[in-house]
Amino acid sequence: MENLFHRRDRRERRGNALVLLGALCGLCGGVLAENKQTVQTPFGPAVRQQKTETAPAKRGPDLSLLRAEEKGDTITFRRKTPFGDSVWTRKRSELSPIEKDILAAQASATKTPDKK
Repeated sequence: MENLFHRRDRRERRGNALVLLGALCGLCGGVLAENKQTVQTPFGPAVRQQKTETAPAKRGPDLSLLRAEEKGDTITFRRKTPFGDSVWTRKRSELSPIEKDILAAQASATKTPDKK
């Protein structure tokens, strides 16, 4: 019988500690330390690290999967996909910024340095 009472006391103390932790987190605004924040979940309070705001590096298009073919004023784009080539055409005046980047990157990749 003593073991049952002892286990029950331990459970009650653990539950009281969680309630106290939740109250403390609520009082301090949910911030425990730098870049860490407490969040109330269905299973009780949880500590999560805050995401730092960093600007993602701008990456150019992957030229190994993209090709552009110029025919007069029309440009045909081909992108390799697992299901076959994806093909679309645009007029030079209707190009999106991404398509312009593809053309510029392909033009700079195809240029060879002058040999003396």
